Amino acid sequence: MAKAEQTRQFIIEKTAPIFNKKGYYATSLSDITTATGLTKGSIYGNFKDKDDLALQVYTYQSKKIADGVDQQLNQHRTALKSFSHFLIFTKKISKTSLHQEDAH
Repeated sequence: MAKAEQTRQFIIEKTAPIFNKKGYYATSLSDITTATGLTKGSIYGNFKDKDDLALQVYTYQSKKIADGVDQQLNQHRTALKSFSHFLIFTKKISKTSLHQEDAH
């Protein structure tokens, strides 16, 4: 992965919990620069604007969830076990999201 792509990914990963906790409108550029340790110029050098960053964060989070669901559904032989583990996974995701909100 090229350095520019690594930087973009770093920004996305550090910003995702902020959008999860505060939401799009309440997340400020200051929140993003604090979380990443980068300047406004670095953020805008990697993303067109806050909308572009939010879309990339949404895509990143959606892929993580979809990959987790796929993993749960594909590792079990029966539909009942797959469904059971899917429910466990979604409960875990829900608790993780709530825990992240409490941590900030």
